[in-house]
Amino acid sequence: MLGLRTTIYRVKNLLQSKIWFKEALQTAPYFNKSFYVGFNFGSSELRLIPEENPLVIKPTTF
Repeated sequence: MLGLRTTIYRVKNLLQSKIWFKEALQTAPYFNKSFYVGFNFGSSELRLIPEENPLVIKPTTF
């Protein structure tokens, strides 16, 4: 079993979230577009997806 591999955060402010996670993870995003920002760290992936009014505060993990 590999454990958790990907977590998706729906965020209201993509730029602000990207800056925060870049500092927290100490790594630059591997994918950086206006519709999706992706970070790889270790054997896991973090995806940031912009959403004007996120209905779900919690992340999606798989």
